[in-house]
Amino acid sequence: MRHGAGPGRTRDDHLAVAGQMLASLARARTVQELTELIGTDALNDTDRTYLAFTTTFTRDFATQRPDEQRALPDTLDRAWQVLAALPRRELTMLPTELLDTRLPRSDHA
Repeated sequence: MRHGAGPGRTRDDHLAVAGQMLASLARARTVQELTELIGTDALNDTDRTYLAFTTTFTRDFATQRPDEQRALPDTLDRAWQVLAALPRRELTMLPTELLDTRLPRSDHA
């Protein structure tokens, strides 16, 4: 994907958003495994946000009707909407300028 995506080929946020989505999914999986060991009550607020992220990811990003055709810009916009469910401080793979453009600070502390 790295050779066929990014500035000049796809939207300039494509690679960064893809990387952040993968990292967030990996963290969510780790939290799910932790939950199996210690239970939901022992999780902190950020960990609970990652559990919710998994549901949001599946419902709003990964699930697509058989008759639905999504353009890449729509897919990337959906990715941003899903990532917006996480605290801004957790979006460490996204450059500040992209965060400032896509996720205003007042909405995502």
